[in-house]
Amino acid sequence: MLTPSDIKQIQKGITVAVEEVVETKTRKIVREELTQARGEIRKETREVVKEELAQTRGEIRKETKEIVKEEITQARKGIRQETREIVKEELTQARDQSRKETRKMIKEELSPVKEDIAQIRKDIKTIVNFFDKEYLELRKRVERIEKYLNLPPTL
Repeated sequence: MLTPSDIKQIQKGITVAVEEVVETKTRKIVREELTQARGEIRKETREVVKEELAQTRGEIRKETKEIVKEEITQARKGIRQETREIVKEELTQARDQSRKETRKMIKEELSPVKEDIAQIRKDIKTIVNFFDKEYLELRKRVERIEKYLNLPPTL
């Protein structure tokens, strides 16, 4: 037959075992929810991160207050740090990609402009050469006329 002290020990052992099982399952649930929250937070912007974290905090607090408080404190720091790193990395990549695309677009748009400028320069050179020849021929003609008419030379 069991003595009252045996019964107390058995009750104490059962209580400890139940508490351990509850604590283990609670920790497992909390970790699963934190993992899910981290995955969602990484994909969304800072605003969404704040909203999801607040919602996750509320859900976690309902399940187990003391364990969750410790886990949340640690998770918050990790999530914030990871989020900052991810956002910095994403922004850097986005900026680099944007700069590359912008440079490419500018090069593509400047190519025809450069060709047009080269053609305009050739045209200007041709026009200037034409008028230089015309001017020189006209100048010779004027000099002959002045000489023929015995007029003083102009400039």
